[in-house]
Amino acid sequence: MLSTAVYFWIGMLSTKAVQVVCPNCEKPTKILGRVDMCMHCREPLTLDKNLEGKEFNESYNRKSQ
Repeated sequence: MLSTAVYFWIGMLSTKAVQVVCPNCEKPTKILGRVDMCMHCREPLTLDKNLEGKEFNESYNRKSQ
């Protein structure tokens, strides 16, 4: 029962993810949040112009900032 809920929650997150093409490996990947890593090559990715060029930090995804 719990596993069904977990899979449902992951599926809902996946539908909200933005799909982009990684500039490093040129494969499609999804971004969850302001920053994420490519699921193929682990390249840091962001759609936020204010974070471009900054060192990758998952704390950028927290709403308190």
